[in-house]
Amino acid sequence: TGVQTCALPISIYGEIIIPNVITVNGDQTNDVFDIINLKPNTTLIIQNRWGNVVFATEDYLNNWKGTDQLGNKLVEGTYFYQIITVEGNTWKGFVQLINKD
Repeated sequence: TGVQTCALPISIYGEIIIPNVITVNGDQTNDVFDIINLKPNTTLIIQNRWGNVVFATEDYLNNWKGTDQLGNKLVEGTYFYQIITVEGNTWKGFVQLINKD
């Protein structure tokens, strides 16, 4: 009798979980920097130990494989990340990159 309903999709995200190592070797385990519960439109900035930005995106899609912006393989070592959500939440830390061919 004239009752209308409206369905809206909602997304529920839990605690963000950030890996501290990636091993780029093609074994489908830890090959990418896969952030669990990542919200859409999250910024990711990766810096080397000298503070130079080697990778950055404003809509990270869990696809960083230890490369620079041009897709060149980075050397093994420790890299520093900054993750910023659209709400302004920020996480900073490091990730160890291991290239195993």
